[in-house]
Amino acid sequence: MIPKPPPHEMSKRSDGSTTLHHFPAHFHIEHLAKTVSEGPFLGIDWGKSRVGIALSDPDNTLSMPLSIVSTGGALRGALSQLWKDYAIKAIVMGWPMHHTGEPSALCAPILRLATRLHHDHGWPIALYDERLTTQGVAAYLHQPKAVIDDHAAALMLQGAIFRWKTITSPPCPYTAIRPSPL
Repeated sequence: MIPKPPPHEMSKRSDGSTTLHHFPAHFHIEHLAKTVSEGPFLGIDWGKSRVGIALSDPDNTLSMPLSIVSTGGALRGALSQLWKDYAIKAIVMGWPMHHTGEPSALCAPILRLATRLHHDHGWPIALYDERLTTQGVAAYLHQPKAVIDDHAAALMLQGAIFRWKTITSPPCPYTAIRPSPL
């Protein structure tokens, strides 16, 4: 049986503000930053009929579209094969939020899939806000949504990588240099 998420879960951001997540803490990007130090990430933009998949480079600098897979029984097998083929270290799944910050109807099946993958394989997984990624990519590429799901996954994964790097990287030494008073 897959556990239900807590009704509301708050976490502190680095700027002191709080954010509402609606999923367990072990699926936060902050938790992923504490548990995964290197290696490529797989990005997943889950939809009712298609799943866009993206891949990061081994240094987690860039993400790139990889493939589009049909939602259904073949998805978990495809993810297992990609995990092996590319030596994936973590998965980042898009968390589709409404403009208000509330989870959309797609969040429940995404949480079930993330929980199942984490439970069955022990894979580190983060759920990451993907608001407007598909619409943004569709507008930029001037392509229908049916052919850009992997690009939307890449855009979402790039945002997650940037957040992961800001948590895991030491601060820039130049930011600590201050001119001495005269």
